[in-house]
Amino acid sequence: MHDREKTSERLRRAPGFVAVSAATVTLAYRAGILAWPKAPILAALKLPLLAGLAVGLAIEAKAAFAAKPEDRPAAAKPGGETADDLRDALAVFAAAMLGYLAIARLGLNAVLASSLLGLSGALLLPKRAVAIYCGSFAGMAAPAAFETLASVALSGALAGVVYASCKPCFTGIGGRLGAAAYAGSLGSSLILGVRLTGDELPGLGLGLAILGYAVAGAALTWTVSVRLGRGPVLASAFWGAVAGAVIPALHGPAAGRLLDAAFFCGGFAGMSAASRLRNEAEAGVAGAFCGLTFILAMPMLGGAGGKLGTLAFGSTLAYLGLRETARRAYSALGRR
Repeated sequence: MHDREKTSERLRRAPGFVAVSAATVTLAYRAGILAWPKAPILAALKLPLLAGLAVGLAIEAKAAFAAKPEDRPAAAKPGGETADDLRDALAVFAAAMLGYLAIARLGLNAVLASSLLGLSGALLLPKRAVAIYCGSFAGMAAPAAFETLASVALSGALAGVVYASCKPCFTGIGGRLGAAAYAGSLGSSLILGVRLTGDELPGLGLGLAILGYAVAGAALTWTVSVRLGRGPVLASAFWGAVAGAVIPALHGPAAGRLLDAAFFCGGFAGMSAASRLRNEAEAGVAGAFCGLTFILAMPMLGGAGGKLGTLAFGSTLAYLGLRETARRAYSALGRR
């Protein structure tokens, strides 16, 4: 019975883990190797992050699939999790639809729409807040790419399945909700033939501003989430709402759209638990990785919901992988 339970749990985790990992690696690869001709210096800086991402994913795979059933969190143990997973998947789907309608029909800023949904979930439906926030990212799909409700509905449905499957995986790593949403959006784009595009790489001034806002978003979100104890969804959604309202007013519509997205992206790294990123400095470093990856990914696979979270997730994993590599190297040198 023990082995059967362990196998069943692994099978439940596998689709979500694979989908999130594939979406993250796809975007990281495109924002690294494929960005080389346009920005060779920045792409060279990204190479260590790709190595760190590989290490991070290997560590998380071992944690997700090598752990014994009795070692996993209580929320993931058998007994009602199927019904709870279904409710979460439905919450993801509903939030995706609401977010897309707010953007496409009401003309609301995408960051603001997602943040308002996140705040509403955290305050009104705390048990489904995480799933609602995940769905809001799927709803951030660009109407120019995902032109119909049906295309976003498919994205939301796929994201809900991925989210429910990978709930026990990647715990405490910021951006995993966006990565689940992005996996759904990419799946929908492949099935329906949606053409994903992107923006031109920014100039030096705008690039530095993107980097700075990403660092600020990560550190501020971590502070509210961990140090003030408000939790990751409320912290990210609060700062996202502030950024969506203030940054475009400060920098104008064009630059403001990019800068509030960069701040929001960094904030997803700041959603990491204290067991992952231990203080604001570490959150800021992960935010800097987000900013670099954000710039390089601007021409890549744009318009799919969850892209910002995926950038943050990959950047945070890369930081954790590099930190663990450095720790092991230091330990090995110390034993000599």
